[in-house]
Amino acid sequence: MSRPTSLARYLSVEQSSNQSKYTDRELDRLFELQKDAPGCEARYALLRQFETRMLTEAYNVPLLWWQRIVVMSATVKGWQMSPSHLIGQDLEQVWLAP
Repeated sequence: MSRPTSLARYLSVEQSSNQSKYTDRELDRLFELQKDAPGCEARYALLRQFETRMLTEAYNVPLLWWQRIVVMSATVKGWQMSPSHLIGQDLEQVWLAP
């Protein structure tokens, strides 16, 4: 079974290319146990242990940083930037000035 990329980045440096260059055999063990877990409940419990260990040791903490920069010509008028990339994309009120 291949390693899910979402978890592989937190394995020891010998098993993945983690940027912190740490070795944590407990994380490696929990990964192997969850990979071979017989059911969803057992896997879920092992994944919570994996997450707790990863965040408690804090070798590498995953954060989401999302900054939106929109470069626009001065001739574009009526456009308002929405708080999300996914909403407010209606261009009905947008026009180009001469």
